[in-house]
Formats: sequence, structure tokens, C-alpha cells
Amino acid sequence: MPIGASRQEEEKMELKMTSMIDVVFLLLIFFIVTLQIPQPEVMIETELPRADEEGEHTAEEELDREEFMDLRLRLAWNATTNRSEIRLNEEPVRGWRQLEGRLTMAHRLHPDGRIIVACDDEVPYDDLIQAISSIQASGLPMVFADL
Repeated sequence: MPIGASRQEEEKMELKMTSMIDVVFLLLIFFIVTLQIPQPEVMIETELPRADEEGEHTAEEELDREEFMDLRLRLAWNATTNRSEIRLNEEPVRGWRQLEGRLTMAHRLHPDGRIIVACDDEVPYDDLIQAISSIQASGLPMVFADL
């Protein structure tokens, strides 16, 4: 206590913590009461088909498998011609328009199909961007592979 300070001034400096604690508890009770606990999602029962023990497939299952065949697009760099070679399922494609036409036709025949893209490191980015544009125009989903 400083010299000359009275007892009355000392009491004025003291903070009243009880009212502050009351407010904090009231806020805590308010947030607990208004809190909405999200309900857990319910498990959806699904019945998956069983695999044959012998591993044999019916003709219908084989047709379904053929429908989901992936297309493979390969962009390779030809050092002798200094150009990119485009191959769709290992068949050469002459240009970007032909590629887009083939991809559009494949998407019409197999709407659930997808295309796997593989590209050499030497292929210019412009050619890769052109290939991606052709794929997007056809509507097929892409998967990139590093070969």
C-alpha cells in the first residue's frame, strides 16, 4: 500500500470477479442448450452380387465387361520427324480432328467408358493440351498414367 493511501482507495482498485464468473456461466449454459448435435448417418444396406466359386462368367457378364473397356491414348515423340505421334488403342491417328471424332464415337457407343492417357516426356505441352481438349470435347472421363 502506498504511503498516504487510504483503505477506501484500495478497495476501489479491486475487481469484482463474481459478476464476471456469473456471465461466463450463463453464456456457457446458453451455448450448451442451443447446441444441435448432428445425427449420425444411417448405414445403407446394399446387397452385392456373389462371385461364382468356379470363376465362370455368363455371356451377358462378358458383354458387360466389354462395355467398360478403357481406351488408351498414347502421345509419343518421334525424333526423326520431330512431331508427336498419336495412338488410340495402339492404332495411329492422323490428327486432332480424327482423334476427337473417334473419341466422340466411342463415347456414344460406351457412355460408361473412360480413356487412359500416357504421354512421353519429350511431347510438347501444346500437344498434350490439344489431346486433353479433344478428350473433354468428347465427354469421356480421363485417367492419366505414367508409362
